[in-house]
Parts: sequence; structure tokens; C-alpha cells
Amino acid sequence: MMMRAAALFSSLIVAAPLIAAAPSVSFAFPIPIATEEAGGVQLTVVRSGGGGGAVAYSTSPETATAGVDYTPVTGTLVWAHDDPPAKTFTIPITDDQLPEDVETFRVTLGPAAGFGIRSPSTLVIAIAASDMPVPTASEWGLLAMAAMLAVAGAFTMKR
Repeated sequence: MMMRAAALFSSLIVAAPLIAAAPSVSFAFPIPIATEEAGGVQLTVVRSGGGGGAVAYSTSPETATAGVDYTPVTGTLVWAHDDPPAKTFTIPITDDQLPEDVETFRVTLGPAAGFGIRSPSTLVIAIAASDMPVPTASEWGLLAMAAMLAVAGAFTMKR
């Protein structure tokens, strides 16, 4: 009886069909941080499972202003059956010379033809804070006064 069960089990394993993973695409990690000074951010999309197909990509604003902080882009990445798995595209970032905090925009994959879309299929790209403001004359005066008071305080404490 034990021998029959083992034979049946091994025949079930051998007879089980192999299920291939469906071809799919997603953004690759790590997610880059954009800077105005770099002039652009390059993103990589990776295909897994082989095969040919295409996937569209597009940008949309969040706190960053399209056309001011970055150039909005749309496009399509196309893979032939024997292409390498990774493809890249670049989103231009504008160096506007203005002091500003971190700003963000979204990049989305889809729709796709010939592929499924895996996570992550949407990224939020941060444009790092840049172009720190130069202190005004009155701010420089306050900084100088604070430095003098600190020196005077240290001198008084030593006596």
C-alpha cells in the first residue's frame, strides 16, 4: 500500500503542468531623487517573463508644476522578444533658480499591450529642495548681532 501511494504521488508531481509566469513590466528600484541641478531624472522599467510588447508612461503633477518644475512627458517603451529586460526614459527637470521646498510629481505606467503591469506601476518623484535663499541685508545684520552676542556671552562667562 505504501509503495502504491509513493508511485501515485511521484506520477502526480511529474504530470503536473509547469505554469510559466505571464510577461509583465514594472518600475525598477531604487526610486531616484530628482534635483534641479541634474537637469533630469532617469527611470527604468523592467520586463519579466520575456516576450514582446509595449507599455505607455505619463507624468502628472502633484505639488510640482508641469511645464515650470519639470517637463511633462508621455511615451511608449517597446520590447521585441529578444530585447534586454530593462528600458529607460528621462524626464527633464527645470532649474528655475528659485528657492523652494521639495516638490513632487507622479509617473504612471499603462496601458500595456502584451504585458501585465506589476507593482510598482506608479512612482511619486520628489524634486529635492534647492536654490536656498540668500539672506537679506537685515537678516545678515541679525546673524551678525547673534554672533556678537554669543561671543560676548562666552567672554563674560570666562571672566
